[in-house]
Amino acid sequence: MGYSAEEKKEVKAYEEELKKEWNRGMINHIRKVHAITKPAVQFPNSVRNACEEYFNICEADGVKPSVAGLSVALGTNEEILLQWVRGEISIESADIIKQYFSFLQVFDETALKDNQTNAVGSIFMGKQHYGYKDVVEHKIIDDREISNEEIEMRYRKIHEIVSEQPPQIEENKPNEARKKASR
Repeated sequence: MGYSAEEKKEVKAYEEELKKEWNRGMINHIRKVHAITKPAVQFPNSVRNACEEYFNICEADGVKPSVAGLSVALGTNEEILLQWVRGEISIESADIIKQYFSFLQVFDETALKDNQTNAVGSIFMGKQHYGYKDVVEHKIIDDREISNEEIEMRYRKIHEIVSEQPPQIEENKPNEARKKASR
């Protein structure tokens, strides 16, 4: 049973309203994050307060915390935040920032594990922010030296196998089983 034209119109209007509501909510959330007093990174308590305020806003708004959001709360950008976390830029509050950054990583991994997020997006985020990599293993099965002649012989055998044509089966001729059955 299909939907009537009127029902389709109502569903479309409802979906549009949901999109608008989501946009309004996100814009308000982002405004709150931007309004966080930017900490002086040389003062650990100031950094801790900004991080706590950010996570409290996320919790109250029902929004997943993000690296971008934490960066905004700390008055920086993602690149600088990642340099702080990796120790490429030394600051007084590095340990506190690493603690809150690890909170993000645990949150993202748990959301992925519990099917609360898009797997492709999570893989991208893991590679982009948490240093995850695709790992390819190469195993050496035979580590002895192989001569050029042996390599040539192996490839010749493979070529012969691939080049062989299967025997042609003539469909008009009855097979042996049919001959015996007809006797």
